[in-house]
Amino acid sequence: MNINAQNLTIEERIKNQKNKRKKVFITKLASIFCVFLLLTIYFVIPFSHVSNVTIRGTKYYTVENILQIAHISVNDSLYIIDANDIKERLDSSPLLEGNAKVSVTPLGLAISVKELYPVFSYEKGTKIYYFNNGTEIGNSLINDGSDLVGGFLRNNLENTIPLNFEPIVSNISLKNYKSIVTIISMLNDDERLLIDHIGYAKQDNQVEFYFSKGTTNEYLKFSLNLNSTLCVEGGYKVISKKLIDDRIQYINRTNMKPIVEEGNNVYSWNVYVTENESDYQFRFIDVKEN
Repeated sequence: MNINAQNLTIEERIKNQKNKRKKVFITKLASIFCVFLLLTIYFVIPFSHVSNVTIRGTKYYTVENILQIAHISVNDSLYIIDANDIKERLDSSPLLEGNAKVSVTPLGLAISVKELYPVFSYEKGTKIYYFNNGTEIGNSLINDGSDLVGGFLRNNLENTIPLNFEPIVSNISLKNYKSIVTIISMLNDDERLLIDHIGYAKQDNQVEFYFSKGTTNEYLKFSLNLNSTLCVEGGYKVISKKLIDDRIQYINRTNMKPIVEEGNNVYSWNVYVTENESDYQFRFIDVKEN
């Protein structure tokens, strides 16, 4: 037995017990206050609101656009929104492919969608525009009065690239169409502007990128075989001003003869893509008139 405790008076023992209870009470009170403070901070800071959001699968739509379609605000609490309601609104949007994935947790909001956006145009009496999934963009959508539908489309039609073939199933498979879209999607705005138009050679399964040579009715053509995975993965790298300028210098240096296509002089190459230490390299093979 502790001798000092044995020598304590009854009053001193009672006092010590009161002090211990007081310390325990203060500790519990402090713990409750800390929990309450943390909960208050959590619900006040943006971490617990829709502003803590991750959006995947968009190209032109912004985070704000997706939230508008979902009818929610960045200031909404994560505890008052419903994932099923958000999914239903997103799936009903004509410029989202449907089957949106929506997850709402105390850690944030995550949305995964597949955006439909204009990629190509084809002249058939009037100009027809096509989505990235290969479907034609109807006039009813283009003329729609909503900023997030008609307004969005009209603002992005100028970004489309002309095709010299009609992208229908008898001319090109959906798989090959999407392969071309994959290459295009990796280009920046300046690189897209380098392309005059795009063709497709069905017999060789080649996508053909035409670039203006700078003079009337004269073009450079780079043909990539879509059977090659490397061409799809690294094909976008061939569309650069540097490589186009190199080919123009090659034409002048070798006095290369053009092929005549529909009255146009076309300087044509089959382009083969190789990969070396994660860097793409290109081999240009002259295509000559038969």
